[in-house]
Amino acid sequence: MKRISAASARNIHHARKGTIFHYYMMYLFLSSVMLTSAGLCMHTVLKADRLDGEVSTYLRSLLQLERSLRTDAGNAVAAEVQANVLVFTNSEGQTHKWVCNKNVVTRETSNAEGLQSSERFAFHKGTQLSFQESGSSIVATLIEAAIMTHTENGQETSSTESNIVQMILPLPETTEGEPS
Repeated sequence: MKRISAASARNIHHARKGTIFHYYMMYLFLSSVMLTSAGLCMHTVLKADRLDGEVSTYLRSLLQLERSLRTDAGNAVAAEVQANVLVFTNSEGQTHKWVCNKNVVTRETSNAEGLQSSERFAFHKGTQLSFQESGSSIVATLIEAAIMTHTENGQETSSTESNIVQMILPLPETTEGEPS
């Protein structure tokens, strides 16, 4: 067994002085890197969840709009088509009036007694909906607004691509203003 003298013990003690501080700093650095990484991952997941919710709401509104338009067109005996207004009249005398005002589409159901119900379909700002007659059908065209995107240097730019959704509805046998 080797004996350590008091002088060599002092040298060992002095050689280790301050090394705990470096270990502590390394521990803080690694901990901060791990916490920052976890925070960025959580931020990305929450942002993706929010965007998924917005797209889901948009698609539900679009599907409900299409379902209602197709139901009204299928039950209609007469239709009146204008650029921003579409009016269906069914055999019971009910009138379904579709009015487009910027990014909001309103469906108003009325009969001889007056307004019975009203539905609103709201889309993103800048979205446009229009109606036009095309042969034996009505074409409802929904044009989404251009999406704002961020470039690499952080400036916002407008996307040149805009989504276009067209719904082709059957034209009733008789159309107001034009005999079939």
